[in-house]
Amino acid sequence: MAGDKTAWEPRLAALCAVDGLSTDMRLFERKFSTHELHNSLALIKFSSLRTSSAGRIFDAAAALLDLCDVQTYEGEAALYLQTLAESYVGQCGFAMDSSYFDKCSHAPSRPAKALMQGILDDLARGKPKNYIAAKFHFSLVRLIGLTAADMKVRNICFSGGVFQNALLTDWIRHEHAAKHQLFFHAALSPNDENISFGQVAFYENKIRSVHEKEENMKSMNSN
Repeated sequence: MAGDKTAWEPRLAALCAVDGLSTDMRLFERKFSTHELHNSLALIKFSSLRTSSAGRIFDAAAALLDLCDVQTYEGEAALYLQTLAESYVGQCGFAMDSSYFDKCSHAPSRPAKALMQGILDDLARGKPKNYIAAKFHFSLVRLIGLTAADMKVRNICFSGGVFQNALLTDWIRHEHAAKHQLFFHAALSPNDENISFGQVAFYENKIRSVHEKEENMKSMNSN
């Protein structure tokens, strides 16, 4: 929704993320004017746009925890969320009793809605916000393990801006290093600045997509 505006306003990411969930709208009434909230809900209702950005999930969680509604620099909301989670981990370590994906751990898909509903439920229960922030991070760490098991893979590569989050990468190593070969960026940043580098590597190495390979195989078999 709203193009680049959503990337700068975590409150919009949160509003989109809880669409269809049982939500106390008073949470958003203090984040938007009446006019803004009405227009934003109307846009969500009639929008068919979707995102695969993990960054927007971090933004949504930060807004739900009242950490940041409008960013002044890129990654601000995610940084606040990380810092809050670190305060919990500093006290309790990486010990966490459950993840927000536990109820759908055996499902064919694990929607972001489960993550958002879990946060809303913990807020309603009065759970400490630093616990919720840490549980959010742990849930993503657990999701990586569940997905790797589904796909029966041992080697896992991590790329994207969210992996600049030191808490997330440390927790991934703590949870998965014994069972998986983990690959993180070393010489180059995982952020969007290296998309162009990847495009050059793709071209220079004549990398083909799985779809292209399948089409070529079909063509060869038909001949």
